Amino acid sequence: MPGLVGRADQLDAWSATVRSFPSRSTFVEVVGEPGIGKTRLLAEFGATAAARGHRVVRGGGSEFEQEVPFGCFLGVFEELLTAGGDDPLVAAVVAGQPVSSVAAERHRIYRAVRRLLAAAGGGVLVLDDLHWADRASLELLSHLLRHPPACPLLVVGAYRPRQCPPRLAAAVAETAPGLERVRMEVGPLSEAEVAELLGRREGAALPRRLFLASGGNPFYLEVLRHLPTTWSSGPLPSWDGELPAPVLAALRRELVDLPAEALAVARAAAVVGDPVDPGLLPAVADLTEDAALTGLTTVVERDLVRPDEGRRSFRFRHPLVRGLVYRDSSAGWRLAAHHRARRALAARGGGPLTLAPHVLRSAAVGDLDAVVLLRRAATDVLDTSPATAVEWLRGALALLPLDSVPGWRLEILLMKTRALAMTGDLDKSRAILHDILASAPRRPLGLRAALVAQCALVERILGHYTTASGMLATELAEPALEREPDLSHPLRVELATVAALRGRFEQSQEVVAPLLDHADRAVATAAHAVLAIGGAHTGAMTQARESVERAAAGVDAMSDRELSRVLDAVGQLGWAETLLEQHVTARRHLERGLDLSRRFGQNQVVTYFLLGQCYAAVALGELTTAVELAEDAAESARLIASRPMTAMAYALRAGAELWLAGPESAAPWAERAVAATDRHTWWWDAAGGALTRVRLAQGRFAEARDLLADVLTGAASCMRPSWLALWGDIAMAGGDPAEARRSVSEAVAEATDLGLAGQRGNALISLARIDLVEGRPDRAGEAAREAAHALHGVGQPLTRARALVIAAEAALAVDDVAGAAEHVRQAKAIARERGATGLRPPVLDLERRLGARLPRPPETAAVATLTERERQIARLLAVGLSNKEIADRLVIAPRTVETHVTRVLRKLAIRSRAGVAQLLPDLDHR
Repeated sequence: MPGLVGRADQLDAWSATVRSFPSRSTFVEVVGEPGIGKTRLLAEFGATAAARGHRVVRGGGSEFEQEVPFGCFLGVFEELLTAGGDDPLVAAVVAGQPVSSVAAERHRIYRAVRRLLAAAGGGVLVLDDLHWADRASLELLSHLLRHPPACPLLVVGAYRPRQCPPRLAAAVAETAPGLERVRMEVGPLSEAEVAELLGRREGAALPRRLFLASGGNPFYLEVLRHLPTTWSSGPLPSWDGELPAPVLAALRRELVDLPAEALAVARAAAVVGDPVDPGLLPAVADLTEDAALTGLTTVVERDLVRPDEGRRSFRFRHPLVRGLVYRDSSAGWRLAAHHRARRALAARGGGPLTLAPHVLRSAAVGDLDAVVLLRRAATDVLDTSPATAVEWLRGALALLPLDSVPGWRLEILLMKTRALAMTGDLDKSRAILHDILASAPRRPLGLRAALVAQCALVERILGHYTTASGMLATELAEPALEREPDLSHPLRVELATVAALRGRFEQSQEVVAPLLDHADRAVATAAHAVLAIGGAHTGAMTQARESVERAAAGVDAMSDRELSRVLDAVGQLGWAETLLEQHVTARRHLERGLDLSRRFGQNQVVTYFLLGQCYAAVALGELTTAVELAEDAAESARLIASRPMTAMAYALRAGAELWLAGPESAAPWAERAVAATDRHTWWWDAAGGALTRVRLAQGRFAEARDLLADVLTGAASCMRPSWLALWGDIAMAGGDPAEARRSVSEAVAEATDLGLAGQRGNALISLARIDLVEGRPDRAGEAAREAAHALHGVGQPLTRARALVIAAEAALAVDDVAGAAEHVRQAKAIARERGATGLRPPVLDLERRLGARLPRPPETAAVATLTERERQIARLLAVGLSNKEIADRLVIAPRTVETHVTRVLRKLAIRSRAGVAQLLPDLDHR
């Protein structure tokens, strides 16, 4: 590859990036105007990285394939699969097969790509022309930049800044905190660099004229240098979406000079797309195979297209060339060529995803076969690339004649509203639904009821509870519907759900009362599920528990197909069970609901199930699982643009991180949760409560108090005991024991009345802490032990460990050293088993204090040889501290610790650090 001219700064920056790359993941932006040399620079970058032994995979966008799902990454996927990767989701995308039957969430494909990249050892991912990337590709790029694979990954992306779509701008702006970012601006060549590129002397007439005419743009220069004419003395105008006139004239001259069969091949290649499959050219160009081969040879010789390195395909020498060739062919010729491409691909067995782009550009109004194909293609990509589905459904609607098959237009419109909702464009989905309702006839009643219920669901997701409630109530009041009550159940269930979310439990009960003993058990189960979640929220626990039992029985009795009709009810049941502290049962129902939502393509409830599972996992102390579920839930919520659900995912992630690593790790997630939601909503309670716990752990008591005061103003009844206990913790930390005891006592009483053993145990921990501080260790120990017992009964191990820590503190205060040691042992075992590093500081402090209280045993000869510093380090080794933690504790260098550890192991004649703990009775615990 010949050397580059005028790009020394970019090449130096690239060399530095590649040298540091293996130690960290990096994203390099290469930005510049069309023709400025970005593609050439990327080729040089790839060659340099490959020469250093890095795997390089390439992909990129294309102007005329922006509706192809994951088009920017198809080449990357193929290389990863060829390199030995194996994933059915990615393989299905490459093969142009539907994946909705395999997975309903796009983020599962994103995670699969991360796994393939990790399996390949990372490497360098080069993506050109990102300004033309399809939406699915941009979402995947955003995911990779926010969640890089575990192995080092170097992503290089080139795009035109003036054509940068908002989603691309968001993707390159929102990267992972640890991801290194490098931005390279690629500007015009100077006059001297143009002369160097031409191999002429600077200042000579020809290089200067070429420089002025090209504006220093390498692509324009390359075109103009072969044009035997003169140019204006001034520089060319800046890019405005069209090629500058001299360049346009030069490129058109290349086409005018082509023989007829070569021009037809060039135009056919522009229709077929980059890369160009030569096997399609005879049919698309409407030539014989011999004529098409002759034409292809000519366009290759003229350097319009070039062989695709290592493949049996060709590419245009520059996207601008393809764009000109495509647009310079007549509209009629293009339409016929796309039709021929459609037939040729169909003869090869191409599926709807392969044919749809050509059908979209060639079908005429009234072509019902094209309508069917576009609708089928939209169905196939709905779950993985809903934005593409929207475009294909729009095309299908445009092809429908006025006297189309009854119901087709409505069916396609409804699918389009679903696709829009899945892209996060709920407002457009809502607008179409309202338009449909405005013109839809009153009959058939069942169809209209389903439409109103779907529209109300979108209003509910948007948080427009009053609007949703009004629509539903108005429809239910229709006399015709009152005469056919069996058709009203979708409306009743949705209205009851909205009422429950608004805290109007009595209204919810009244609305679904006629459905509780419905002959259709799916309907009855949905009604009981609404009452279960509504009762749990409002503290009507007797009703909630009864409804949970009835709903659970219905869910467990139904087949998968039957249950798929009421998946929203499964989510409501699972959430009600978590609020009632039935976490194991909740997890089972939520897992089944999630599986069914994927199998039956009901993407709208996926995030709800993921959040419920995450909530249960945190309660059950399954922290690693909770973090993974929170990541999936956040990604799923992000893809449907749901700020409240995103906030909930961040809040749950903060809760898991608080246990895993402490407040500093949890703080960013809790802060993002609060920023993503509005106050005085259920979602705000979760976000504000999470940040309150973090601020309390950070010692920022005033902020914690202010946050929790807002939460308590509208907290759901089922959560009040937790928030009241937390208020007591803040009051105690702020030096107000009277307020603390009042609030915590109220928390204990409310939790007892609600029958929530877990929340009662949590409140008893706070009460024990107050008793301990006020010098009542006996009462503190009793409350802490009662709390530990209650929390063990509902399967909340991490909160139980907190209770055991307080119980140990109380035991030490009354000189019950053996009892304290047992409580500490149990707490430490829970922390170790659950990976709860956040529990280590109080446990280690208790172990240290216990060690000082234990009788000093006689020294062995080996222990007697240790110096005082070595004894210090041996004690800390025995309780499990790492070298860095020991260095921080003793304020010495880690290397010094390492030297002492080596000496300790040698003197004690043991091989591993774990062996030190076994000699704990022989160590001096003073």
